Amino acid sequence: MNRLDELLSEAQFQRRRRRRVVLSASALIIASAVLVFLGTTYLDRLKVDIAPDDGLKTAQIEILGGLGLVLGTNIIAVKEDIGLRVSASGFKSQELSVSNPTWRRGKIDVVLKPLPAKLDVKAAPPLADIRWYLDDIFITQAPNLKIDLSEGEHTVRAEHPNYEVVEHEVSLSRDQSFALSLDLTPVQGNIQITSDPTGSRVMLNAVTVGKTPLQFDVQGGRHEIVVAHSNYAERKDQVEVGLDNRVVKRHYKLKLVDQTIKFSLSPQDGLLTVDHVALSAGQSTSILLPVNSRHVVQYSKPGYATQTLEFTVKPNASNHIQLSLPALYGAVNIQSEPVAQVSIDGVAMGQTPLELMLQTFPQTVTVSRAGYRSQSRTITPDENMPEMMFVNLVSERDHRLSTSPKDYVNSVGMSFKLFKQPDTFRMGSERHEPGAWANEFVRQIQLSRPFYAGVHEVSVDQYQQFSAPGQSAVGSREPITGISWLEAALFCNWLSNKEGFNPVYQFSGTTFVGSDVNADGYRLLTEAEWEWLARKAGRFQQTLFPWGNKTTIPVNSGNLADESAKAAVSSYIPQYNDGQVALSTTGLYDPNPVGIYDLAGNASEWTHDSYSLAPPLDNIVEVDPFDQSAAARRTIKGSNYQTAMLHELKAAFRKGGESSDPTVGFRVARYLY
Repeated sequence: MNRLDELLSEAQFQRRRRRRVVLSASALIIASAVLVFLGTTYLDRLKVDIAPDDGLKTAQIEILGGLGLVLGTNIIAVKEDIGLRVSASGFKSQELSVSNPTWRRGKIDVVLKPLPAKLDVKAAPPLADIRWYLDDIFITQAPNLKIDLSEGEHTVRAEHPNYEVVEHEVSLSRDQSFALSLDLTPVQGNIQITSDPTGSRVMLNAVTVGKTPLQFDVQGGRHEIVVAHSNYAERKDQVEVGLDNRVVKRHYKLKLVDQTIKFSLSPQDGLLTVDHVALSAGQSTSILLPVNSRHVVQYSKPGYATQTLEFTVKPNASNHIQLSLPALYGAVNIQSEPVAQVSIDGVAMGQTPLELMLQTFPQTVTVSRAGYRSQSRTITPDENMPEMMFVNLVSERDHRLSTSPKDYVNSVGMSFKLFKQPDTFRMGSERHEPGAWANEFVRQIQLSRPFYAGVHEVSVDQYQQFSAPGQSAVGSREPITGISWLEAALFCNWLSNKEGFNPVYQFSGTTFVGSDVNADGYRLLTEAEWEWLARKAGRFQQTLFPWGNKTTIPVNSGNLADESAKAAVSSYIPQYNDGQVALSTTGLYDPNPVGIYDLAGNASEWTHDSYSLAPPLDNIVEVDPFDQSAAARRTIKGSNYQTAMLHELKAAFRKGGESSDPTVGFRVARYLY
C-alpha cells in the first residue's frame, strides 16, 4: 500500500469512530431520559449497607431475580420483589429477598460473616486414644484433629497417658487452611520387681530381662511381665507406665506347683485310692498333688494282698511309686456224681475228683458230662479255709422230663400232649381175631422214649401256613387230605425249622434220603405210637377198636360211613349216625381216654414208618421202633369218613401207600429229646 492509500484509510477510520461516539452519546442521553421518566413513575432506589468495613471494600452485589440496576451499593429497580446476593472476599455470601417493606425503608443492612480457618493437626504416632484440647477446651479423642476455627490466636494441645503433653500456638486468618504435625514423646518410666522366692526369672514382653530383685527403665505404655521359678507356678501380669504412674512397683509371691505322682501298678485293673478317694487304675496312673503334702495310697485287687503306704510329695523329685501285689491262693476240692469234667472260667482243669489251688477272687466252676445238664457255680477261694464243692449232675433226659410242659400249643396253633411213662403192648392181630388180616403182624412193642403227640389231625389252615403263606383257608378246621407222604414230611421239617428244633427228615436236594432218630424236631407218628394211642393209651388192657372191644359202635365215636352217607358210599354202617356225610371239623367227636381226637374216622393218617410185609422175628421185644429207611411206600393207619367194613375199623388195620389220597391226612409228633 502506498502512502496515499494509507492516508485515505486512516481518514475513513476516523469518520466511522466519530459516528459511533455520536450514536453512543445519543443512546446514553436517550437512556438517561428514559430512566428519569421511569424513576419518576415506576422505579425506586435502595441503599445496601454492608458491614464490616473490610468486607465492604471487596463487596459485590448481584440481582438474582427481578429487573434492576446495581450502582455501587445502590439498587435501582422496579418496585417489586427481587433477590440479591452479597459477597466479599474472605466472607460467606448472603442471599436476600427485597420486598415492599424494604423498599419503603429505602435501605437494607447486610452483615457478612467471615469464613473460618481450617486446622489439620496430625500426631506421630497417630494413637486412637489421644485427647485433643483447643484453647484448654476438650474437643475429641482421636488419632488426629481436623476442625474449623475463627481467625486469631489459638492453642492446640495433645495428651496421651503414655506420652508427654505437647502444646502448640497457631495464628490463623479467615479462610486459611493450616496443617500442623505434632511429635509425641513417650513417657520414660521405671519398673521395680521383687518376688518370693528371690532369684525368679523376669520376662518383659516375652524377653528375659534379669532375676529378682530387679528394676529397669521402660517407655510409657502397657507391658506384660512374667515371673517364673523352678517348681513354682508362673505369674503373669499387665502393668501400665504413664504420666500418672511413671514408677511401677510389684512384689510377686509365687505358689509352689503341684507335682505329678506316677503309680506303676501290678497287676493291672485293681482299685487304687489316695487318701481314701478311688482313682481309675490301669497299668500306670498319674495324679497332681501339692508339694510337701503327705498322703496315704492303697492298692487292692481280688486274689491279691492289699498294699498300703504313706508318702510325701517332694519338689525336684521323680515322685514315682511302684505297687506290686502278691497273689493269694486257696484250696478247692471238687467232686461230682457221676464223674465229670471241670473247667474254671472256661479253662479245662481235669476230671473229678479234683483238688486245685485257686486265687482268692470269684471264679466260675463248671462241671459237665456228655448227656448231662452242666452245672456252674461261682466260688471265692479263701487262703485260710479250704473250699469243698460237690455236684450231682442231672441227665439231660431227666432235666427235660422234669421241666417240659405236659401239653402246649405251638406257633401254628397245634395242640400237643406229652407221653413219658414207659409202656408195653402187642401190635397186630392174632389169626383167630375177627377180621384179622395177614399183614397185621403180631409184634411185642416197648415205648420208652417220651414223645409229644398231636391232639388233632393237621388242619387245612395249619398246613396252608406252610404251603400257601398269606392265603386264607376255606373250611380251615377240617383235616388236610390229598397230600403225599413226602409233602407231610416237608411240612414237619418246615415246622421244626420255624420253632428251632432239629429236623427229622433228611433230603438231598428234593430227594428224601432217610430220617434222624436222634432229632427232636416234628415228625409223623410211628406206626407203633399210633396203634398204642388207638388201643392201649389210658387203658388197663388194650382193645380191638379205638372205642373198645365191642363191634357195636358207641354214639359219637367218630366220623364214619354212617346212615347219612349211604347215598355217597358203596357200604355204610347200619344204625350209626354221626351227622356228617364228608370230612368234618377236627375234634368234633369224643376223644380217646388220653385226650386224642379222630383216631376213628374222619381221615386216615400217614405214619412215619415204611410199609413192610416181612414178618417180624419171634419172641423179640421191639423198643421204640423207628424206621430210618428212605422207602417210598409208607404205612397208613386208621379209618376215615368212608369206612364201614369191620376189619378197617380195628386199631390194627394197616395199609401201604405212596401218592396222595382224598381220605388220608396226617398227625404230627416229636420226641422230647
